[in-house]
Amino acid sequence: MEPPDLFYPHRHCGRRRCNPFLRGRECPAGCLCFPQIMWRWRGMCLDPTFPLPPGYGPRLNVHIGGRQQPRARPIGS
Repeated sequence: MEPPDLFYPHRHCGRRRCNPFLRGRECPAGCLCFPQIMWRWRGMCLDPTFPLPPGYGPRLNVHIGGRQQPRARPIGS
């Protein structure tokens, strides 16, 4: 008996490679771009309604630079 294919529920996404920093613009409808754990700049289009296969992490919520701009001080303080 062979192990189950963990990508089977995501087959309608086409096993398409994507750039996680573009927020899944190159993924088909119903699919999002999830980054690989080891290489954050490489991702794959996967269906978020099913469990992620091993090696893929949550979506990126930070910008490419990783640092936020300092907040401007209010005038008069």
